[in-house]
Parts: sequence; structure tokens; C-alpha cells
Amino acid sequence: MTIREWANKNSVVVTVGVILVLLFAVGFIVKSATRGGAGPAKPKWFYCLETQQLFGTDIRSISPIESPWGGEGVEAAVYFCGDCKGDPQIAYLTKYNPEIKGAIEQMVAKTEGENVSMPSIMDQMAGTLVSKSDNIEWFSVLSSQGAKIKSSLFECGDEEDSRADCYPK
Repeated sequence: MTIREWANKNSVVVTVGVILVLLFAVGFIVKSATRGGAGPAKPKWFYCLETQQLFGTDIRSISPIESPWGGEGVEAAVYFCGDCKGDPQIAYLTKYNPEIKGAIEQMVAKTEGENVSMPSIMDQMAGTLVSKSDNIEWFSVLSSQGAKIKSSLFECGDEEDSRADCYPK
């Protein structure tokens, strides 16, 4: 039996496995964002929905935020083809619904020994929204449309160009 046949026959197991990996990733991000004194945080990419411009902000920023131009800024999955001198490409945009954003901000701001209740991992995932940048329409990452957007490939047109992850300055 090939892996594909096994995965087709055990789709529930595969789905649960994928969800567990995603939950681990969200937990890692939250844990990383709550660590203090670990040195300077690298900036991350955000995208202003009104001006359609990319900008950099602190890694502890939780999407959506107010952009430097006053509009709503959302986190952007950005990559470059070749080196970091080319034009940035946006794979997809991410933001959290207000309830999940508030819970994550409480977790990041909590003090040592303070108890903060977090929504369940499934609620966190359901409250994570994604969209393409060329047609803003938000979907939960747990929906089929959201999963399709999130799994979109970071492709460079020329096979000789390799994808580069570059941080904003």
C-alpha cells in the first residue's frame, strides 16, 4: 500500500495530524512572542489594506494593527525571488478575529504568575483568517478556501531564482 492510498483510507487521521501540526505552530508563535529579554526581535511584514503598501513592524505585533498611513494593517507572508533586492511577493495575508486577537494580546502582555485564559486551540485556528492580497476576502484557515490560500506555493517564475526570506528594515 502506498502512502497516498493509506492517506486516502485514513483521511480522518491525516486531518487530525495536520491540525495538530498547525496547533503546535500557533503555540510556538505565541510562546515565542511572550518571551522577554531574548534579544532584539526581528521585524515582520505587514500590509496596509487601504494603501496596498508593505511595511515592517515588531514581531510582537498581532494582526490587525493600525498601519503608518492610518488604515488597517494585516500580517503578510512575504518572500523574494533571487535575493532581497528584488520586489517583494505576497503569498497571503493573515489576521485574527477580535476575540482571538484580544486573547493573544493578553497572553503576550501577561506578567509572571498571572493566569490568563486562552480560547481552545480549535477556536484560535477558527479565528485565524487568511486572504490573498489581490482579492481581499477573508476565510478561516480551517475552511477549505482558507486551507487553499494558506497552502499556496511561494513560487518564483524562473527556476534559477530561488526563494529568499527577507526581513523588513
